[in-house]
Amino acid sequence: MALFLAASAAQAQAPIKHTQEAFADVTMLGDDLLLYTKKESQGQYLYREAKGKQAIKDTQLNAGTINAVVGNNPATGELYVYQQRGRRDKHIAVYKYENGDFTKTDELEVPRFRNNSENLGMFLTEDRNQLIISGELSKSEGYDDLYLSQRQDGKWGKPVKMSGSVNSRQAEFAPYLTADSLFFSRKQGNAAYVYAVPMKDGQPVGEPMKLEGAVNEQDAFNAYYKKAGERELWVSSRAGDYFAYLNEPAPAKEEVVVAEQVEAAPAKPAAPTAQNLYFGFNEVYMGTAAEQQLKAFLEVQQPGASLSVKGFSDAKGPAKGRQKVSSQRAAFVQWYILNKFGEKNFTVKTSHQVLDTVTEEGRRVELQVK
Repeated sequence: MALFLAASAAQAQAPIKHTQEAFADVTMLGDDLLLYTKKESQGQYLYREAKGKQAIKDTQLNAGTINAVVGNNPATGELYVYQQRGRRDKHIAVYKYENGDFTKTDELEVPRFRNNSENLGMFLTEDRNQLIISGELSKSEGYDDLYLSQRQDGKWGKPVKMSGSVNSRQAEFAPYLTADSLFFSRKQGNAAYVYAVPMKDGQPVGEPMKLEGAVNEQDAFNAYYKKAGERELWVSSRAGDYFAYLNEPAPAKEEVVVAEQVEAAPAKPAAPTAQNLYFGFNEVYMGTAAEQQLKAFLEVQQPGASLSVKGFSDAKGPAKGRQKVSSQRAAFVQWYILNKFGEKNFTVKTSHQVLDTVTEEGRRVELQVK
């Protein structure tokens, strides 16, 4: 078995942990502490691994026979840990992480539910008011699904299966919620892949789309994805090897300017007035390349600009589906503009069209500055 923590220097798909012993979930506190869970004969326990040190089973966090990190709040230094000691004895403990130690500061009850699956997963939002549960509770689509419980007046509401097409006949698990997106994994045979769907008013919007790039290694079990700013963390296993990967942007390079060689800056080019974003078949959620193109396009536009967003679908697939996809592509790009670039006060109008030819060029969104 080989265990190691690499330095947090940024590079694409940097492995920060590799072992032939199974582990699940990963949470990173700061830049040098990794937490993960391992199943053992007596239960499921949390391990902590600091940079340059041996992994240890954390006695402070393991108050139950089943223990798992279900969220954290970087702003307050709090860590949320699910702990189960018996069938009716389960709760979420709140720990404060300071000076290398965890101190328990609070405890939350867990909503009542009956889980018919051998698996159980949870994610608690930073404000502690939303709990996403993965399991087989009620009205399942077939296997593990995702459910949402809301906390009001100090009490949890009944978990409700998440709306839209988040849940499928396959197993959905490992939920992770940010301010505007829900990430989760979906099984495909012996493999699993990470999906994302935009969120609005606490509910999914549009179709979940499989993430592109290094996150989803083909024919591997990819799960427990987390995203904080530009930093991504996830687990991937294949052929008896288990990896935790960290992906974060490289630090900006320092530029040395010699005064005698400085020349007048060239005139700034005019901002582009049009941009096309391309999608795969049935995709409505942008991939990494399309998102980067859209961000670059919007960043150079003047505040208050009027934008036309038109979604297209080609002629492949049933008519109803083509209409839906063309409309959702435009709606998602509109949502992205208004949520990610709200400070620019853009005016956005949408439309959509189904083309009568089958072509990859037809699966697009057109943006025009009016």
